Amino acid sequence: MEDVLTLGRVECKDEAIVGKTAYALALASQNRHHVPLSFLIPTTFFDAFLEQTKLHDVIATTYSQHAPDEQGLQAAYEELAVHFKKILFSAALQEVFIDAYDTLAIDEEASDATSLVGSKTTPRVSVGLSATYDEEQPRLGLQQNIISPDSFIIAIKNAWLSVYLPQRVLERERKGISEFSVCVVVQQQQNVLANIETTHQQPIIYARSYFGMPQEEGTVTQQQVKLVPSETTCVLDQSPLLEHGAEPAAPDEVLLEAARITKRIHLDNAADVHTRFALTRKHLFLTGVQLLEATIVPVQEEPAIVSAQDLIEETVEEVQEEGLVPTHDQLVIIQDEQPQEEPTEEPVATPVEVYETTDEVMPQQQAPEEIAINQEPEKEETLFDVFQANNEVPTHVEVPIQSEPPFEEPAPIQEAMEAVQDA
Repeated sequence: MEDVLTLGRVECKDEAIVGKTAYALALASQNRHHVPLSFLIPTTFFDAFLEQTKLHDVIATTYSQHAPDEQGLQAAYEELAVHFKKILFSAALQEVFIDAYDTLAIDEEASDATSLVGSKTTPRVSVGLSATYDEEQPRLGLQQNIISPDSFIIAIKNAWLSVYLPQRVLERERKGISEFSVCVVVQQQQNVLANIETTHQQPIIYARSYFGMPQEEGTVTQQQVKLVPSETTCVLDQSPLLEHGAEPAAPDEVLLEAARITKRIHLDNAADVHTRFALTRKHLFLTGVQLLEATIVPVQEEPAIVSAQDLIEETVEEVQEEGLVPTHDQLVIIQDEQPQEEPTEEPVATPVEVYETTDEVMPQQQAPEEIAINQEPEKEETLFDVFQANNEVPTHVEVPIQSEPPFEEPAPIQEAMEAVQDA
């Protein structure tokens, strides 16, 4: 079982054992906001309490015997209160709780060391709950002005019993929450001059001050203002929204300071928040933080440029997954064809690349015209070439001399001469 925790000992991994509101309050305390002396009784104590006392079976049986409406839940709560009252803590457990309770006896309003030592008396504390789920009314069942150790032990059991208040049971049923746990928040109670509640709803902060406990409108002096961040400065502009009673419970400058603290807590948690403050003679204490919902949107990178073809392919894939069109092979996209003039390309001379190792031009890189100009005409193959190819060429080639045939005159001339001779 875990020990009781101070706010300064709460770590990020401890949210599951201290609940939502206690974790937010611990974070505010660690960020140097003025929070009253407090300690936490983790959820492990509540889980062990139900298991060791066999209250799980008692609770299930009690709810099964009553209707699930508000009246039936109220009757079940009253029966469970009788069972809780009969259970006694062990001496060792009471010692753990009382030792932690005594640590809250220091008066934070003391001005010097002498008064600090002499002011150590029985502390006056408030006892509330912090659930592991987001509650709509986290102050439901809050107990105040707990003064003696015996009253403090009873207050712890009453805090655990408040888990089964009809309002909380109906909220869990509405949200579908079946598994949960709670942490007890014990806080030193101050001599309060006024109470302040602020709600941050981006970008406006609402603040309300009142005397005593918040009650119905008109029964206590309270003031509600709307604080809007100025566009030109960081100062919050105050405008009256609603007012009850003769005069406000807290000065305007105190409301503005509470609003600034609320703004910082909003930035720390990246969520809208509801905060509670207690104004004393010397301090403005932050007594509670409730996270509402996240409002800060991370900066998104600029979308990449997508071509029309990519969009068509993505659309086809999405529609195909739903089975509304045939496969990609069967899909035909018809586009209107427009006549386009074919561009005429002018012939470009191919450059001749000359390598340094030779003066010859690479044949495959010559233009056709150049090849025709530089190429020698083909020679007819002679007998000498055949002999030379077969390595049979003689050293001397004798060519026979042929005699010319006797000259013969044409036949008509010869006949004419013979006719002349005969005459």
